[in-house]
Amino acid sequence: MTTAKGTPTKEFFIQMLTRDIELEDAILDLLDNCLDGVMRTKNAYPDDNDDMYYKGFGAKIEFNSTMFKIMDNCGGIPFNIAKEYALRMGKPKEQIEEAKKKGLPTVGIYGIGMKRAIFKMGEEAHIYSKTEEKYFCVDIPETWLTEGDAQWDFPIDENPEEIGLDDYGTLVFVSKIYPEVSSIWADGYLEAFQDLLIDKIKKHYSFIIQKGFSISVNGVNIIPNEISLLVTEISQDGYKGRILPYVYQTEIDGVSIRMAVGFYNRILWDDEVEEEVEGTRASSEDAGWTVVCNDRVVLYNNKDYLTGWGELGIPKYHTQFIGIIGVVVFKSADPMKLPMTTTKRGIDLTSQIYYHAKGKMREGLKIFTNYTNKWKGKVVEERKYEYDVKHVPISELLKKYTDVQETLNIPFSISRNNGAGIFQPDLPMPKDDNKTRFIRYAKPITEIELVARFLYEGEVPEGIKPGQIGEKSFEYTLERAKVINDA
Repeated sequence: MTTAKGTPTKEFFIQMLTRDIELEDAILDLLDNCLDGVMRTKNAYPDDNDDMYYKGFGAKIEFNSTMFKIMDNCGGIPFNIAKEYALRMGKPKEQIEEAKKKGLPTVGIYGIGMKRAIFKMGEEAHIYSKTEEKYFCVDIPETWLTEGDAQWDFPIDENPEEIGLDDYGTLVFVSKIYPEVSSIWADGYLEAFQDLLIDKIKKHYSFIIQKGFSISVNGVNIIPNEISLLVTEISQDGYKGRILPYVYQTEIDGVSIRMAVGFYNRILWDDEVEEEVEGTRASSEDAGWTVVCNDRVVLYNNKDYLTGWGELGIPKYHTQFIGIIGVVVFKSADPMKLPMTTTKRGIDLTSQIYYHAKGKMREGLKIFTNYTNKWKGKVVEERKYEYDVKHVPISELLKKYTDVQETLNIPFSISRNNGAGIFQPDLPMPKDDNKTRFIRYAKPITEIELVARFLYEGEVPEGIKPGQIGEKSFEYTLERAKVINDA
């Protein structure tokens, strides 16, 4: 029987594979492979209560205009995996089933991450692996693209020269860097890309680095962005409740969902909000929702409809909500069930599991946006309550709810239907319901300083804000008005 050819061309396949991923995200794909190596080595599911699961493991990234290299000590790629699966364009069904049986959570769904990263950077590469059983190298020669579309396999050197892998691990070396990439990594431009990559690693691998994994970029050790939420130990007389986060935990179809949302910063004065807009204080980038799948961050401090802002009764993000931050963590031994896109840096909104989680995210957001609106214009009174506040690391709030109960001294409500645990804080509210209005105006700094010296009798407290001076001047005028009115 005569047949028509249906095999793709290599050039078309590689172009389509690499077109929709940024260069720095391709490098993060290689980091994901390092982490999968850790789980293969430990052969153990990461315990949420194990604060240092990745301790002792790490990766070093180096690059310039002529080469790229990433080396880890994460156990190496087993020879059979390298031979049968690792360099295939896609993940075979038998490999997916084998991974499910082992029950180790990864984010590798389609089996394209390492190949996509290599072909994003250059046309020649060498993948060295050292395990307890074997040391070998898979070569991707420069001629691979041009030697015909019928040949898709890569040669394996089972006796390669030693290249510095002292521990069991993997080294990916990319040479023949593409001209467009080489220009980005050339002298004068390299530092800008390096800073961009470091910033992404800080955000997307913050949880993993905090659990002991070390990462360096061109010799710079990465320090993670740590997240914590405000908590008060006891409620104060005249107020209801405490400053506490909203916490929710459940499991759906083999996917664990854990989330916490609350305040990481105190409510700002109006002038502090305006200063933030002008870029003179902490940025709004510190607020919003962070979404994590199997320890990898896929959304960082998001503040739009993807995480519930601006829909179904939740206000759109505004700088008055700058103190609100939330984290939701999804974990599963089957990465196909995780609500993320193929790039692993985005959310799949069609996921029913994410749809459920998003409803709870909005529920938590509403508590803290309502609180912020209730206290608007009453910052002085609200600040009196928050004096006893402390920061609790988000990792402590994402442990099993029995441990969270003990950490915060709070009760959880447990669903009889599915065992979901939820804690909804009863936040403190203003003492009365008197309607308030804003008095807002701008005055020259010299005049504000003059009024401050008058009100504080020449001893102006250090760090006093214009809004506080405005409050005090109103209180001063109000007291005089009361005296005159009573006379």
